[in-house]
Amino acid sequence: MSKMDGKKKLACIAYLSAKDQPAEWTEYIEKKQLNYIKDYARAHNIEIIGVVHRGELGPYEASRQFELIVKRIENGEINGVIAANMMTISKDISDAYYKIGRVNASGGKMITVDEGELRLRFKTRGGYERD
Repeated sequence: MSKMDGKKKLACIAYLSAKDQPAEWTEYIEKKQLNYIKDYARAHNIEIIGVVHRGELGPYEASRQFELIVKRIENGEINGVIAANMMTISKDISDAYYKIGRVNASGGKMITVDEGELRLRFKTRGGYERD
């Protein structure tokens, strides 16, 4: 985490995706997404330390790319992932839950501009919540 104004900032990778859109619109859509994400990040003490473009990757390569981001969280290089919204970077609802779970299990935060911080919380047998 970096420091600014005495507060620790959350270091995140911005994940951009223009999936299901015509290829000629990709650059325009991703630029708008990045501006949208940057505005949110400034207001919520988040530092964008890198940008990943899903581009026109197929499902296998997109999953592999996301796993590389998770490895960076596990290695302590970044604190989380930020995107415009979860369905933009997911192929379906189960994939969205999987990605949230992977980021949470790695110790990171999954944040979207539209939904805020996304977490999966479960009660254990002892009644305690776990992330």
